[in-house]
Amino acid sequence: MGKTVRALNVLSAVIILIAGMYIKITFGSVLSVEMQGLTGVAVWAYFFIQIDQYLRGERNYKEGIYN
Repeated sequence: MGKTVRALNVLSAVIILIAGMYIKITFGSVLSVEMQGLTGVAVWAYFFIQIDQYLRGERNYKEGIYN
C-alpha cells in the first residue's frame, strides 16, 4: 500500500511540474520575473522532494524497514 501511495505522489508531482511549466510558458508575458522564478522554484522543489521520498521509501522497502 505504501509503495502505491509513493508512486501516486510521484505521478502527482509530474503532473504539477507539467502544469507549472504550462503556466509559466502561457502566462510568461503577464507574470513578473519574480513570479516566474517563484513558480519555477516551487514546482521543481516539490518535484524533487517527491522523488526523494519515493527513492527513500524504495530503499527502506528493500532493507525491510516498512513505513
